[in-house]
Parts: sequence; structure tokens; C-alpha cells
Amino acid sequence: MRLFGLATTLIVMSACSTPPVVVVDVLAPTAGEEFNFGTGVLLDAAITADGLPVDVDPTWTAQDWNVAGNTVVMDDLEVGTHDIDVEAWVEDGVGTASVSITIVELPPEPIDYTGSMDVTSDVTSPLYTGTVPCADLGMSMTLQPEGDFSGSGACDPGLIAESTFDITGMVAGNSVTGEMALPDNPQTLAFTGTKAADGTITVTFDETFTEGAGTLRIYGSWTAGPTQ
Repeated sequence: MRLFGLATTLIVMSACSTPPVVVVDVLAPTAGEEFNFGTGVLLDAAITADGLPVDVDPTWTAQDWNVAGNTVVMDDLEVGTHDIDVEAWVEDGVGTASVSITIVELPPEPIDYTGSMDVTSDVTSPLYTGTVPCADLGMSMTLQPEGDFSGSGACDPGLIAESTFDITGMVAGNSVTGEMALPDNPQTLAFTGTKAADGTITVTFDETFTEGAGTLRIYGSWTAGPTQ
């Protein structure tokens, strides 16, 4: 009888035990924090039961993902706001917390371009008439996120000094416009072209200048692509 009585007492005591008070303190991330897309987000929480620290793995749940564990790094969160609920169980006690963070797009950066030029000059004057090809010496420029670009390109006409052109222009959609100019020369070469899906820019130009009894026609093209 005494054994039965002891067993009954243990059952009653077990049934009447109070679940521990579980508190979840989110250490990271900070509420309202913003992260650039692709940046690792640390999920870390301190958990106590009846005021004493315990080592359990909480569950982190958002709209479209969940993960269990502590000091977990999430590096593939989509752009947008993530309302995260945190839950931790200790025996029959549960603690919860929540935190909201935002993943933002990376700001666009300038893109460096390199390319080649094909420039030819037709000269007509009392002293000389002929065609002067200009050997490509390469070109480089930088395309800004807003669509404007600037740089320079050079070619070697052989008998006269190397020609270096200052290049400026604008990309709007897949259309390209701009001008080329020799330093300290008021004359400019207007160009038009296109920007391909892979970022490559191709333009053409054809301008004729007259001075006295002579004429100078400069025509050709250049192509430049993003630097890898």
C-alpha cells in the first residue's frame, strides 16, 4: 500500500509541475536593420529558463523560410522585408520573440569598358589628296549608372602625330549618342550607335570639315565592351 501511495504522490507532483519561464533575447540581427542583398545575416539569440541560461536551438521562421539553430548565417535572403519569429522550447516551456529586417538591392556601380577604334581620314587639299588610315591604339571609358559615359581612344595615322580622341556620350535604352573630339580642337565628331544585351556598345561616325580650299572627312566606328 505504501508503494502505491508513493507512486500516486509522484504522479500528482509531476502533473502539477510548472513549465519553466523561457525568455528569448534576439542578439542579432537588430530590429529594423538593413542588409545589402547577398550579405550574410547572422541569427543569434540568448535563451534562459527560469532566469538561467540554457543551450537549445531556437527556430527562426519568416514568410517563406525557416531554419533551426543558433549563430546561423543566412546569405541568400531575397530583397524585401523579413518579419522573423523566433521560438525556443525548454521542456514544456516555450519562449518567443520577433524581429524585422530589410534586404535591399545593391546600388549600381560604374562599369569600365575597353575597345578598339577604326578611323579613316580622306584628305583633299592643294598640297595632298588621299586616304589616311589610322591604326587602332585602343580605347577605354567608364559607363555611369545614369547612362552617361566618358573616356578616350587613340589611333596612329603614321605620318603625323598620334590622334587621341576625348569621348563622351549617353546610353538611353539600347540607343547610344555622343561625340569625339581632339584636345584643344573645337571640331567634334558626332556618333550614334547601339548597346547590345551583353553590354557591348558599337557606334559609327562620319563628318566632313572644310577649311579654305581643303576638306577633311573623318569616318569609322568603335566598339567597346565591359571589362571582365
